[in-house]
Amino acid sequence: QYIGLIGYPVGRTQFVYSKQRKQYINLLWTTATEQNAGHFSVEHSADGRNWNSLAQIPAAGNSSSIQRYSFVDVSPSAGSNHYRLRQTDLDGTMMFSDIRIVKFTSGSSSLVVYGINRKLVLKIQWNGANTQPASLYDANGILLLQINLLKGANSIATKSFASGIYWLRTKDESRKIVIQ
Repeated sequence: QYIGLIGYPVGRTQFVYSKQRKQYINLLWTTATEQNAGHFSVEHSADGRNWNSLAQIPAAGNSSSIQRYSFVDVSPSAGSNHYRLRQTDLDGTMMFSDIRIVKFTSGSSSLVVYGINRKLVLKIQWNGANTQPASLYDANGILLLQINLLKGANSIATKSFASGIYWLRTKDESRKIVIQ
């Protein structure tokens, strides 16, 4: 889906999104030129007011040719997902993109992972009819904990978890979780 053009100190930029397999949201952006560009932070909000950084993508720095960037949100929230880019120059100057709102339904999925809040809490929405056992594994497949998901909102404290990739699995579904 084409969303439009936005302006940055780095030059003219295109910021678009696409939904992938009713599971992911792929964010893509390009810059025409860059001068002293440091990095892009991909930020997400469920309500358009409270923002969390999902990723930090290094910029090319100095470039007079088109640069392409992307990020895949593997755990979009059910409902509205607000995205913006925060472009930070090497001197610390910041500019924000326009906000893109992506409506997302999880299809037939009953398991929705959202809101990994600065390594403090992992929020999980269970939409199934009954309580569901779930297991959390690290990237090496080592079982870290088992919980029973109740219908509605659930949470797991992640303060003691190292940054990295984790997997939350139920009997029928699994979700990749990235803790930064």
